[in-house]
Amino acid sequence: MLYVISQFAAEMFLQIFAVLSTWTMPIEMLTIVHTFVKLMCMSVNWLFVDMNSYFASVEQHDDPELRGRPVAIAPVMADNTSCLAASYEAKRFGIKTGTKLWEARQLCPEIRIVLARVKRYVQVHHQIVAAVHSIVPVDKTHSIDEMSCRLTTYQREINVATRLGHEIKAAIATQVGPFLKCSIGIAPNRYLAKVATDLQKPDGFTLLTLDDLPHRLIGLKLRDFPGIGARMELRLQRAGIFTVQQMYNCSESQLERVWGGIEGRRWFWKIRGHHIAEPETHRGSFGQSHVLPPDLRHDLGCKGILIKLIAKAARRLRMDNFWAKSLSIKVNGLAGPRWEKTVHLPPTQETSTFLEVFARMWEDRDQDTTANPIKVSMVLSDVSNQKSTPASLLPQDRKRNEATRLMDQINERFGRDMLYPAAMHETRHAAPARIAFNTIPDAREFDGSPKNFFTTQ
Repeated sequence: MLYVISQFAAEMFLQIFAVLSTWTMPIEMLTIVHTFVKLMCMSVNWLFVDMNSYFASVEQHDDPELRGRPVAIAPVMADNTSCLAASYEAKRFGIKTGTKLWEARQLCPEIRIVLARVKRYVQVHHQIVAAVHSIVPVDKTHSIDEMSCRLTTYQREINVATRLGHEIKAAIATQVGPFLKCSIGIAPNRYLAKVATDLQKPDGFTLLTLDDLPHRLIGLKLRDFPGIGARMELRLQRAGIFTVQQMYNCSESQLERVWGGIEGRRWFWKIRGHHIAEPETHRGSFGQSHVLPPDLRHDLGCKGILIKLIAKAARRLRMDNFWAKSLSIKVNGLAGPRWEKTVHLPPTQETSTFLEVFARMWEDRDQDTTANPIKVSMVLSDVSNQKSTPASLLPQDRKRNEATRLMDQINERFGRDMLYPAAMHETRHAAPARIAFNTIPDAREFDGSPKNFFTTQ
């Protein structure tokens, strides 16, 4: 059952107040009732922080020569790769996340391309979280550049919430750096607080109350709402919903039919500012992908990078106490996927087991399908946690488990990749840690020694 704190409750109290005001009642009591009702209508519950052009801003924060200039962040220095991020100066030329480097140079010949420094971005992320937390406790970090805070008691009063928002901006500027700007959204629920951060960028501040809904959002496009992508927009359009106003005009049951289930009901309430209990999420896979640099765009380079990606994913699997029962490999060329294969296996988290399976997959492939590779990816899926995975009783499996644990302990103590599979020797320095959507790399993915993690590279 959905948990809903309804706006209609406030409206009902207003009607009751109108009746009570005609009765003989002490004016003090009427004042208390009226104040309570107004607070229900006007109070806010969530504050959302969204860092602006985060990766590029960190680079401008660190390098004064980049400030005020168009900057793009790239995973590798290859013309065919895509920008991970762009500064606002670069965005004015039409450069954005996903723009190819060659295209970015055409759009802006003066653009500075900077190689991504993931470790540094994670380090600054933790500094920003600490700065925000010094003003309001951070309830959840949603990604490396987004976090939300639950407002409590007196903090929900609009003037107090507004003051806290400005104090957060000041804390980031003084404790981390003035070139790291953020947009802050404050709203009745977490979802609308996130939507509010997109209403004014960069360095924006937007407050939404129940009284602002829906008219403050009518001018948005459907795709401006997080959770509505290309496919969902198409489903909405097939149902005759082309505008935000039309979406708001739909009944709960209509949206349930469009979404094909309970998520439509959840959507009906959350866009109206009501609190909806968030469903639990379960980890379904561990994946890695990498755009190959020009010097590794050949058969051996492709294989070596895949071996490293498998080893990294298997290590993350063990760090989170999961086991996987399938391994999927994909090799892309310029025209798209050239080779794809999935193999199912007994539950395991051992790097050596995955590499043995991969070796057989690689031997069985058509060699022409992996010629001239551009991008490789792999996924460990069909995962289960420790409680639901029985331990193997075979002596060889137990010895393999012990050897893997010993390797992890050595790498944890003396540094990442102190010990590694011999097959990844030539590519051990390639494919550095990346930041996927909604995930923040663990410190151990950069260096086995936590004390070294928070030093600037």
